[in-house]
Amino acid sequence: MKKTLLKILLISFFSINVNADTNFYGGVEAGLPLTIGISGKMDLTDKVTMQGIVGFLGELSNYSAKAIYKIDKKKLYDLYAYGLIGVWKWDDDYFDEHETTMGYGIGGGLEFKLQELFGPQAPPLYMSGELGFDKLDLEYVEYTGLHIGGAIHYRF
Repeated sequence: MKKTLLKILLISFFSINVNADTNFYGGVEAGLPLTIGISGKMDLTDKVTMQGIVGFLGELSNYSAKAIYKIDKKKLYDLYAYGLIGVWKWDDDYFDEHETTMGYGIGGGLEFKLQELFGPQAPPLYMSGELGFDKLDLEYVEYTGLHIGGAIHYRF
């Protein structure tokens, strides 16, 4: 069911033909271990972007928000710092164990503008990679440490 929903959302994101001058992005965020799922971003200013992530990785799911500050904007890429906060839920139906907690993360990354790389005929796709520190404290899943992530977003 979750894979079918993801496919429908991705097809919807890439099928919509709207003006690429808007400040909304939709896509997929994958950050191990805390954030894997669909994502929506919105530029609030030239330097500040807010992102919402709905994660659905098996027994561990999350709803999180990320504040992104663009430190250095270049033609091909943006260097950014971020702060992440969210709610993670652990559901293990086999052992009938369920738990919910808050988690957070900080870090930085690079977001590449593919139209600048491949020309204006390319779709308005943005790929990012990031490195950071995450903290999640559940009774059955506890993680404090390195975060490695990546994302791809389509700008509407």
